[in-house]
Amino acid sequence: MNKARPTLSDIAEKFGISKQAVSRALRDMPDIGQKMRLDIQEHAQEIGYAVNWAARSLATRRSGLLGIGMGSFANPFFQDVTYALSRSIKREGFTPVLVDVEAALETSGGQSAARASDVPLDGLILLEGWYDLQLTEAQIAFLDRSVAPTLYRGNLSSDLVDQVQVDWYAASRTLTRHLIELGHRKIGTIRGVGGPDNVREEDVSAKILGTVDELQAHGIDHDPQHFVRIPTGLPQARDAAASLIARADRPSAIICHTDYLAIGAIRAVTEAGLTVPGDISIAGFNDIELGRFLPISLTTIGHDRAELAEELVKRLAARIRGERNVECFKTQVLHELIPRESTDRVL
Repeated sequence: MNKARPTLSDIAEKFGISKQAVSRALRDMPDIGQKMRLDIQEHAQEIGYAVNWAARSLATRRSGLLGIGMGSFANPFFQDVTYALSRSIKREGFTPVLVDVEAALETSGGQSAARASDVPLDGLILLEGWYDLQLTEAQIAFLDRSVAPTLYRGNLSSDLVDQVQVDWYAASRTLTRHLIELGHRKIGTIRGVGGPDNVREEDVSAKILGTVDELQAHGIDHDPQHFVRIPTGLPQARDAAASLIARADRPSAIICHTDYLAIGAIRAVTEAGLTVPGDISIAGFNDIELGRFLPISLTTIGHDRAELAEELVKRLAARIRGERNVECFKTQVLHELIPRESTDRVL
Protein backbone atom coordinates (compact mmCIF):
# COMPACT_ATOMS: atom_id res chain seq x y z
CA MET A 1 0.00 0.00 0.00
CA ASN A 2 1.40 3.38 -1.00
CA LYS A 3 2.22 5.75 1.82
CA ALA A 4 0.05 8.88 1.85
CA ARG A 5 1.69 11.99 0.50
CA PRO A 6 2.57 14.51 3.28
CA THR A 7 0.30 17.55 3.27
CA LEU A 8 0.21 21.06 4.66
CA SER A 9 -2.38 19.83 7.14
CA ASP A 10 0.08 17.26 8.52
CA ILE A 11 2.67 19.96 9.15
CA ALA A 12 0.09 22.38 10.56
CA GLU A 13 -1.18 19.73 13.01
CA LYS A 14 2.34 18.99 14.24
CA PHE A 15 3.09 22.63 15.00
CA GLY A 16 -0.41 23.63 16.08
CA ILE A 17 -0.77 26.38 13.50
CA SER A 18 -2.88 27.03 10.41
CA LYS A 19 -2.12 25.71 6.94
CA GLN A 20 -1.75 29.30 5.79
CA ALA A 21 0.96 29.89 8.38
CA VAL A 22 2.79 26.75 7.25
CA SER A 23 2.60 27.88 3.64
CA ARG A 24 4.05 31.26 4.55
CA ALA A 25 6.83 29.65 6.59
CA LEU A 26 7.76 27.41 3.65
CA ARG A 27 7.95 30.52 1.47
CA ASP A 28 10.24 32.11 4.07
CA MET A 29 7.85 34.98 4.75
CA PRO A 30 9.17 37.32 7.49
CA ASP A 31 5.87 37.48 9.44
CA ILE A 32 6.58 33.95 10.70
CA GLY A 33 9.26 33.85 13.39
CA GLN A 34 12.68 32.73 12.21
CA LYS A 35 12.91 29.71 14.53
CA MET A 36 9.41 28.56 13.58
CA ARG A 37 10.21 29.01 9.88
CA LEU A 38 13.39 26.96 10.15
CA ASP A 39 11.68 24.24 12.20
CA ILE A 40 8.83 23.96 9.71
CA GLN A 41 11.17 23.93 6.71
CA GLU A 42 13.36 21.26 8.32
CA HIS A 43 10.36 19.10 9.20
CA ALA A 44 8.90 19.47 5.69
CA GLN A 45 12.18 18.28 4.24
CA GLU A 46 12.37 15.34 6.66
CA ILE A 47 8.92 14.04 5.78
CA GLY A 48 9.38 14.66 2.05
CA TYR A 49 6.71 17.31 1.69
CA ALA A 50 6.37 18.72 -1.83
CA VAL A 51 3.86 21.19 -3.17
CA ASN A 52 1.13 19.59 -5.25
CA TRP A 53 1.21 22.09 -8.09
CA ALA A 54 -1.61 20.42 -9.99
CA ALA A 55 -3.96 20.64 -6.99
CA ARG A 56 -2.95 24.20 -6.26
CA SER A 57 -3.50 25.24 -9.86
CA LEU A 58 -6.96 23.65 -9.96
CA ALA A 59 -8.00 25.33 -6.73
CA THR A 60 -6.61 28.81 -7.38
CA ARG A 61 -5.96 28.88 -11.14
CA ARG A 62 -2.47 29.96 -10.11
CA SER A 63 0.61 27.97 -9.14
CA GLY A 64 2.17 30.62 -6.91
CA LEU A 65 5.42 30.24 -8.87
CA LEU A 66 7.38 33.06 -10.48
CA GLY A 67 10.19 32.12 -12.85
CA ILE A 68 13.56 33.84 -13.06
CA GLY A 69 15.05 33.26 -16.50
CA MET A 70 18.77 33.64 -17.00
CA GLY A 71 21.36 32.24 -19.35
CA SER A 72 24.38 31.93 -17.04
CA PHE A 73 25.49 32.28 -13.46
CA ALA A 74 29.07 33.04 -14.54
CA ASN A 75 28.62 36.79 -14.02
CA PRO A 76 28.40 37.38 -10.24
CA PHE A 77 26.07 40.31 -10.90
CA PHE A 78 23.28 37.98 -11.98
CA GLN A 79 23.74 35.92 -8.82
CA ASP A 80 23.21 39.09 -6.78
CA VAL A 81 20.11 40.07 -8.76
CA THR A 82 18.68 36.55 -8.53
CA TYR A 83 19.08 36.61 -4.76
CA ALA A 84 17.37 40.01 -4.53
CA LEU A 85 14.56 38.83 -6.82
CA SER A 86 14.05 35.67 -4.76
CA ARG A 87 13.61 37.70 -1.58
CA SER A 88 11.18 40.09 -3.25
CA ILE A 89 9.20 37.23 -4.80
CA LYS A 90 8.80 35.57 -1.39
CA ARG A 91 7.69 38.85 0.19
CA GLU A 92 4.95 39.07 -2.44
CA GLY A 93 3.73 35.61 -1.45
CA PHE A 94 5.09 33.69 -4.42
CA THR A 95 7.80 31.03 -4.77
CA PRO A 96 10.84 31.71 -7.00
CA VAL A 97 11.88 29.14 -9.61
CA LEU A 98 14.95 29.29 -11.84
CA VAL A 99 14.06 28.41 -15.42
CA ASP A 100 15.96 27.95 -18.67
CA VAL A 101 14.05 29.49 -21.56
CA GLU A 102 16.92 29.49 -24.04
CA ALA A 103 16.06 26.12 -25.56
CA ALA A 104 12.45 27.18 -26.07
CA LEU A 105 13.48 30.43 -27.71
CA GLU A 106 15.83 28.62 -30.07
CA THR A 107 13.17 26.15 -31.24
CA SER A 108 11.45 27.27 -34.44
CA GLY A 109 12.29 30.90 -33.77
CA GLY A 110 10.59 30.77 -30.41
CA GLN A 111 7.27 29.56 -31.80
CA SER A 112 7.42 26.04 -30.38
CA ALA A 113 4.44 24.83 -28.40
CA ALA A 114 6.81 23.62 -25.69
CA ARG A 115 6.54 25.31 -22.33
CA ALA A 116 9.30 27.57 -21.04
CA SER A 117 9.40 25.61 -17.80
CA ASP A 118 8.73 22.11 -16.48
CA VAL A 119 6.36 23.54 -13.86
CA PRO A 120 3.41 25.91 -14.33
CA LEU A 121 4.41 29.52 -13.75
CA ASP A 122 2.28 32.53 -12.97
CA GLY A 123 4.91 34.84 -14.42
CA LEU A 124 8.44 35.03 -15.73
CA ILE A 125 11.18 37.61 -15.27
CA LEU A 126 13.90 37.56 -17.91
CA LEU A 127 17.10 39.07 -16.60
CA GLU A 128 19.22 41.44 -18.61
CA GLY A 129 21.25 39.55 -21.13
CA TRP A 130 18.13 38.06 -22.68
CA TYR A 131 17.40 41.35 -24.38
CA ASP A 132 20.87 41.15 -25.93
CA LEU A 133 19.42 38.20 -27.84
CA GLN A 134 17.11 40.73 -29.53
CA LEU A 135 13.89 38.80 -28.95
CA THR A 136 11.59 38.84 -31.95
CA GLU A 137 7.91 39.63 -31.74
CA ALA A 138 7.24 35.91 -32.34
CA GLN A 139 9.46 34.96 -29.40
CA ILE A 140 7.78 37.50 -27.14
CA ALA A 141 4.37 36.18 -28.20
CA PHE A 142 5.55 32.62 -27.53
CA LEU A 143 6.64 33.50 -24.02
CA ASP A 144 3.38 35.30 -23.36
CA ARG A 145 1.46 32.20 -24.50
CA SER A 146 3.62 29.82 -22.51
CA VAL A 147 3.86 31.81 -19.29
CA ALA A 148 1.51 34.67 -18.71
CA PRO A 149 1.86 37.38 -17.67
CA THR A 150 5.53 37.91 -18.52
CA LEU A 151 7.76 40.73 -17.35
CA TYR A 152 11.16 41.43 -18.88
CA ARG A 153 14.06 43.35 -17.48
CA GLY A 154 15.91 44.96 -20.34
CA ASN A 155 15.72 47.33 -23.26
CA LEU A 156 13.46 45.50 -25.68
CA SER A 157 12.21 47.44 -28.67
CA SER A 158 8.68 46.25 -28.01
CA ASP A 159 5.64 47.84 -26.46
CA LEU A 160 4.21 44.42 -25.60
CA VAL A 161 6.14 43.91 -22.37
CA ASP A 162 6.74 45.58 -19.03
CA GLN A 163 10.28 46.81 -18.47
CA VAL A 164 12.30 47.88 -15.46
CA GLN A 165 15.83 48.93 -16.27
CA VAL A 166 18.78 51.20 -15.57
CA ASP A 167 19.21 54.15 -17.91
CA TRP A 168 22.37 52.71 -19.41
CA TYR A 169 22.72 55.59 -21.86
CA ALA A 170 22.87 58.17 -19.06
CA ALA A 171 25.05 55.85 -16.96
CA SER A 172 27.53 55.46 -19.82
CA ARG A 173 27.72 59.20 -20.31
CA THR A 174 28.42 59.58 -16.58
CA LEU A 175 31.25 57.04 -16.66
CA THR A 176 32.74 58.45 -19.89
CA ARG A 177 32.61 61.97 -18.45
CA HIS A 178 34.52 60.75 -15.39
CA LEU A 179 37.33 59.50 -17.64
CA ILE A 180 37.36 62.68 -19.73
CA GLU A 181 37.66 64.77 -16.56
CA LEU A 182 40.72 62.68 -15.69
CA GLY A 183 42.29 63.75 -19.00
CA HIS A 184 41.54 60.67 -21.13
CA ARG A 185 40.94 61.34 -24.81
CA LYS A 186 41.40 57.85 -26.27
CA ILE A 187 38.77 55.66 -24.68
CA GLY A 188 38.10 52.08 -25.74
CA THR A 189 35.14 49.86 -24.91
CA ILE A 190 34.63 46.12 -24.57
CA ARG A 191 31.04 44.95 -25.02
CA GLY A 192 29.90 41.40 -24.33
CA VAL A 193 27.07 40.29 -26.61
CA GLY A 194 26.31 36.78 -25.39
CA GLY A 195 27.29 33.98 -27.79
CA PRO A 196 29.61 34.02 -30.83
CA ASP A 197 26.73 34.38 -33.30
CA ASN A 198 25.75 37.73 -31.80
CA VAL A 199 29.18 39.22 -32.51
CA ARG A 200 28.33 39.27 -36.20
CA GLU A 201 25.12 41.18 -35.63
CA GLU A 202 25.33 44.95 -35.90
CA ASP A 203 23.68 46.81 -33.07
CA VAL A 204 24.25 50.03 -31.20
CA SER A 205 23.82 49.59 -27.47
CA ALA A 206 22.78 52.35 -25.10
CA LYS A 207 26.18 52.16 -23.43
CA ILE A 208 28.00 52.64 -26.75
CA LEU A 209 25.76 55.57 -27.68
CA GLY A 210 26.36 57.14 -24.28
CA THR A 211 30.13 56.98 -24.67
CA VAL A 212 30.08 58.28 -28.26
CA ASP A 213 27.75 61.17 -27.42
CA GLU A 214 29.74 62.19 -24.34
CA LEU A 215 32.99 62.19 -26.32
CA GLN A 216 31.39 64.29 -29.02
CA ALA A 217 29.98 66.70 -26.44
CA HIS A 218 33.58 67.38 -25.40
CA GLY A 219 34.79 67.72 -28.99
CA ILE A 220 36.58 64.37 -28.95
CA ASP A 221 36.46 62.08 -31.97
CA HIS A 222 35.87 58.40 -31.25
CA ASP A 223 37.73 55.66 -33.06
CA PRO A 224 35.38 52.78 -34.00
CA GLN A 225 38.40 50.45 -33.91
CA HIS A 226 38.60 51.10 -30.17
CA PHE A 227 35.08 49.71 -29.69
CA VAL A 228 35.21 45.91 -29.48
CA ARG A 229 32.33 43.39 -29.45
CA ILE A 230 33.04 39.95 -28.01
CA PRO A 231 31.26 36.78 -26.85
CA THR A 232 30.69 37.31 -23.14
CA GLY A 233 33.46 35.67 -21.12
CA LEU A 234 36.65 36.35 -19.17
CA PRO A 235 39.07 34.86 -21.75
CA GLN A 236 37.39 36.85 -24.51
CA ALA A 237 37.61 40.06 -22.45
CA ARG A 238 41.29 39.44 -21.77
CA ASP A 239 41.99 38.85 -25.47
CA ALA A 240 39.99 41.93 -26.50
CA ALA A 241 41.86 44.14 -24.05
CA ALA A 242 45.17 42.66 -25.22
CA SER A 243 44.32 43.58 -28.81
CA LEU A 244 43.53 47.16 -27.77
CA ILE A 245 46.71 47.42 -25.72
CA ALA A 246 48.79 46.18 -28.67
CA ARG A 247 47.59 48.99 -30.95
CA ALA A 248 50.02 51.79 -31.76
CA ASP A 249 47.27 54.26 -30.81
CA ARG A 250 46.17 52.29 -27.78
CA PRO A 251 43.48 53.84 -25.60
CA SER A 252 44.51 55.26 -22.24
CA ALA A 253 41.25 54.00 -20.71
CA ILE A 254 38.94 51.05 -21.39
CA ILE A 255 35.28 50.94 -20.42
CA CYS A 256 34.04 47.37 -20.01
CA HIS A 257 30.29 46.94 -20.20
CA THR A 258 30.28 44.78 -17.07
CA ASP A 259 32.60 44.48 -14.08
CA TYR A 260 32.92 40.81 -15.01
CA LEU A 261 34.53 41.72 -18.34
CA ALA A 262 36.70 44.33 -16.61
CA ILE A 263 38.36 41.56 -14.60
CA GLY A 264 39.51 39.96 -17.84
CA ALA A 265 40.73 43.33 -19.14
CA ILE A 266 42.78 43.96 -16.00
CA ARG A 267 44.41 40.57 -16.49
CA ALA A 268 45.46 41.55 -20.02
CA VAL A 269 47.04 44.77 -18.77
CA THR A 270 49.13 42.97 -16.15
CA GLU A 271 50.14 40.25 -18.63
CA ALA A 272 51.42 42.99 -20.94
CA GLY A 273 53.69 44.24 -18.17
CA LEU A 274 51.62 47.40 -17.70
CA THR A 275 49.78 48.73 -14.69
CA VAL A 276 46.24 49.77 -13.82
CA PRO A 277 45.70 52.70 -13.64
CA GLY A 278 49.26 53.93 -14.25
CA ASP A 279 49.30 52.92 -17.91
CA ILE A 280 45.64 52.17 -18.60
CA SER A 281 42.53 53.00 -16.60
CA ILE A 282 39.80 50.34 -16.46
CA ALA A 283 36.14 50.84 -15.51
CA GLY A 284 33.02 48.69 -15.55
CA PHE A 285 29.31 48.53 -14.79
CA ASN A 286 27.23 46.85 -12.03
CA ASP A 287 29.38 47.19 -8.87
CA ILE A 288 29.87 43.51 -8.11
CA GLU A 289 31.41 42.73 -4.74
CA LEU A 290 34.49 41.14 -6.30
CA GLY A 291 35.34 44.45 -7.98
CA ARG A 292 35.67 46.12 -4.59
CA PHE A 293 38.21 43.57 -3.39
CA LEU A 294 40.51 43.27 -6.39
CA PRO A 295 44.14 44.30 -5.71
CA ILE A 296 43.18 47.49 -7.58
CA SER A 297 39.56 48.22 -6.69
CA LEU A 298 37.37 48.76 -9.73
CA THR A 299 35.71 52.02 -10.74
CA THR A 300 32.16 51.22 -11.75
CA ILE A 301 28.56 52.30 -12.21
CA GLY A 302 26.32 50.85 -9.50
CA HIS A 303 22.60 50.70 -8.87
CA ASP A 304 20.35 49.39 -6.14
CA ARG A 305 19.65 45.71 -6.87
CA ALA A 306 17.04 45.49 -4.12
CA GLU A 307 15.15 48.46 -5.60
CA LEU A 308 15.27 46.94 -9.06
CA ALA A 309 14.10 43.54 -7.81
CA GLU A 310 11.30 45.02 -5.72
CA GLU A 311 10.02 47.10 -8.64
CA LEU A 312 10.11 44.13 -11.01
CA VAL A 313 8.29 41.78 -8.69
CA LYS A 314 5.79 44.36 -7.46
CA ARG A 315 4.73 45.18 -11.02
CA LEU A 316 4.50 41.56 -12.06
CA ALA A 317 2.57 40.54 -8.95
CA ALA A 318 0.08 43.36 -9.53
CA ARG A 319 -0.45 42.22 -13.11
CA ILE A 320 -0.97 38.60 -12.05
CA ARG A 321 -3.51 39.59 -9.41
CA GLY A 322 -5.44 41.70 -11.87
CA GLU A 323 -4.67 44.94 -10.07
CA ARG A 324 -3.41 46.61 -13.26
CA ASN A 325 -4.75 47.15 -16.73
CA VAL A 326 -3.00 45.77 -19.78
CA GLU A 327 -1.04 48.93 -20.52
CA CYS A 328 2.69 48.21 -20.41
CA PHE A 329 4.82 49.71 -17.69
CA LYS A 330 8.32 51.11 -18.16
CA THR A 331 10.48 52.62 -15.45
CA GLN A 332 14.11 53.11 -14.54
CA VAL A 333 16.18 52.81 -11.38
CA LEU A 334 18.88 55.33 -10.52
CA HIS A 335 22.56 54.72 -11.18
CA GLU A 336 25.62 55.97 -9.32
CA LEU A 337 29.24 56.56 -10.33
CA ILE A 338 31.60 54.84 -7.87
CA PRO A 339 35.19 56.03 -8.51
CA ARG A 340 37.87 53.73 -7.17
CA GLU A 341 41.53 52.92 -7.74
CA SER A 342 41.33 51.52 -11.29
CA THR A 343 40.89 54.96 -12.91
CA ASP A 344 43.27 57.88 -12.56
CA ARG A 345 44.59 60.90 -14.41
CA VAL A 346 46.57 60.40 -17.58
CA LEU A 347 50.29 60.50 -16.83
